[in-house]
Amino acid sequence: MVSDGPEDRFLVQVYRNQVKHAAALLTTLWPAGIAPYQYVGDSGGAGQDVQMSVAGWRLEIISTTRLAALIPLAVALVWLGLLIAAQLGGS
Repeated sequence: MVSDGPEDRFLVQVYRNQVKHAAALLTTLWPAGIAPYQYVGDSGGAGQDVQMSVAGWRLEIISTTRLAALIPLAVALVWLGLLIAAQLGGS
């Protein structure tokens, strides 16, 4: 059984890229006198003003979408290692 984590992460990246593209198109129509448009989920612009704390933080390297792919992969590798060790030990 293959985990859905990698597929979910892929789709999240696709959706984020689509939002970035739509935001880029919107900025071409944005009036000059108004502050630049920042799309929801843009951790660059306004997201940089958010202070991290014990109750609220985010690190891209261990983000939820990344862990959704890495944890099942790690469990599968451990399981495979135990299965191989049991086969080699039982021979």
